[in-house]
Amino acid sequence: MKLARAAKILKVQERDLFPLPSINSIVRVGKIPKAKSEVGFWVPIWKISAKYNDKQAMTILTMLKKRLHDFAIAFENEDSYLVLADEPLDASYADKILSEITEERKSGVSNR
Repeated sequence: MKLARAAKILKVQERDLFPLPSINSIVRVGKIPKAKSEVGFWVPIWKISAKYNDKQAMTILTMLKKRLHDFAIAFENEDSYLVLADEPLDASYADKILSEITEERKSGVSNR
């Protein structure tokens, strides 16, 4: 799923889109500060890349949206980006998302 569509689904404001040469740097650092007018940090939640088809990416984004509310996106390009949120995602819910997209992969559902 392309970056612009993901940003629209998550309702990410333009000020919360962060172009980076490598999104792996954020994964290593663990968080980035929010805008000066806001308190807190953005934390990495999920890396979206070409390994996910559109249906899987949509499942990930909609499930994240059900659990969390404020999002930002750090991106290398239109196809590789990191979804950030204002709070961490608990491991049990991350496992639930993985289970859901694994089932989609097994059932052969594809939007490519």
